[in-house]
Amino acid sequence: MLLESPSEPESNRSAFGWVIGTMVLTVALLVFVAQAAALPGDVSRSQYTQAHGVREQAIFAHSLYSGTNTETWADVTLTRPVNGRTTSVVHVPGEVRYTPGQHLTVVVNPQQASYSEIAGNPAFSYSHFLSENAGLGVFVLIAIAMLVGALWHVGQWLRRLWTRTGPPAEPL
Repeated sequence: MLLESPSEPESNRSAFGWVIGTMVLTVALLVFVAQAAALPGDVSRSQYTQAHGVREQAIFAHSLYSGTNTETWADVTLTRPVNGRTTSVVHVPGEVRYTPGQHLTVVVNPQQASYSEIAGNPAFSYSHFLSENAGLGVFVLIAIAMLVGALWHVGQWLRRLWTRTGPPAEPL
C-alpha cells in the first residue's frame, strides 16, 4: 500500500486520521441532517398548537419519556374532552416536576387532540433546535479541522514522495 512507507511513519497516522475524521464528520452530519429534516414539520405543529390550540386543564398521569433534562413527554387526562378525546400526550419542557394527580394548563392541538403542549411554552422552535445542537456544531467543526489536518499531512507526504521519486511515469 502506498501510504505504508517504512521511512514515513507519520503517513500512517495521517491516513488513519483522515479515515477517522471522515467517519466522525459523516456521523455528525447524518445526525444533524436527520434532526433538521424533521424540524420544519415539528415547528409548524408547535406554532399551530400554541396559536390555535384548545386551552384546557389537565391532570398529570405519568411521564412517558424523559431521556434528557431538557424535555419530557407525559400522559395527561383532560378535565373536559377535546374532539372526543379525554387523554393527550403533552410536551413538558425540562425535567418533570409534576406528581401524578397534579393539575396543569395545556393547549391541545384541535387537529390532533392526542398532541398537546404546555400553554405558552412551544415544544419546538428553531432557536431551541440551534441551542440544543450547538454541541453538535462544535463536533462538526472539530471533525472538519481533523480532516483538513489529515489532508494537509497526506499532501506533505505525497510532495516528499514526489520529490524523491519524480512525477509518475506517463502510461505507454
